Amino acid sequence: MAEKRKKAKIDEIMKHLFSVSKETLVKMLNSLFGESYDPDEVEIVKTNSEFDDFNFKINSGAHSEVGAPIG
Repeated sequence: MAEKRKKAKIDEIMKHLFSVSKETLVKMLNSLFGESYDPDEVEIVKTNSEFDDFNFKINSGAHSEVGAPIG
C-alpha cells in the first residue's frame, strides 16, 4: 500500500509542476534539457494526463506536447 501512495504522491507533484504558467514551464524545461526556447515563441498544448492505473495505460488517448516556435 505504501508503494501505491508513493506513486500517487509523485503523480500529484508532476501534475503540479506541469500546471504552472507557460513562462515558468518553458523555463523549467529549458533548464532540465539545456534548451533555450523563448516562452513568447513556443506553443504549449496541454491535454488530459489521467491514466487508468500505474501501468500508464492511457485513459483517453490524449497526450501533452510542446510545439515548435510559432511563426
